[in-house]
Amino acid sequence: MKFQILPIKEQPLRNPKAFYIAALLLFSTIVALLSVLLDPTRQYDPNRHQYDPETRIEAPDPHPEAMQIYLTEEETFQFSVLAADLIVEGKVVEVIDRTEEQLGVPGVYYTSIYVEPREIWYGECGDRIEVRITGGIDSGPTKPMENDEVILFLGAASTEDVYGTVDYERSIFAISPPNNRIYAFSEASSNVVFDGKSVNQFKQAVNQELRKFITDPDTFPYNRIGDIANDRLPDGHPRKKVYETE
Repeated sequence: MKFQILPIKEQPLRNPKAFYIAALLLFSTIVALLSVLLDPTRQYDPNRHQYDPETRIEAPDPHPEAMQIYLTEEETFQFSVLAADLIVEGKVVEVIDRTEEQLGVPGVYYTSIYVEPREIWYGECGDRIEVRITGGIDSGPTKPMENDEVILFLGAASTEDVYGTVDYERSIFAISPPNNRIYAFSEASSNVVFDGKSVNQFKQAVNQELRKFITDPDTFPYNRIGDIANDRLPDGHPRKKVYETE
């Protein structure tokens, strides 16, 4: 006996419009689920400290006489962006008070904030960086706490993976629970406008400052231009710093 495979007669869709609507809904559901599952904020520690703008405490500059650059409140955010060598989002994993006795140098003390980068917005760094901030844990500029999720604007030190904030606490922003919204450590007017904003909105503001600088670098009045802004200047521009290579 011979078997013959007969062709299957194609049946037209009874309701093509309903089929396409159902497919679109299914696709939208899959995209929504993936966005939730892949959202990096799901990795945040839900028990970390929650910051409140109503109780913000900002310490005065520890050594104002040593400051060489005096910023208005409207300039602080722009300065943090354009003077930074590294902009990083990450988790504070350890906070250590470095006292004069520990360092063995009279008059020198600071706090070491160890951060594991979650996302490097601009620049390059290792898997764990040390950020040194003037003053002890409870003195000088306000310090982040362990388990904080932070966005930092940093200047490189001479030691690899050791940095300082560009402008004390004015260069520190937390991603505060429960809704993962921006919290400015400084009460400067150009910083607090980001209170309650999303991380993406904050990142867009950083990009906007860089675009403005590229369009007209002379609108930034300070000589201290960080590596991030400097790398975006065209070769031969009078404000571009050129580093000698070994």
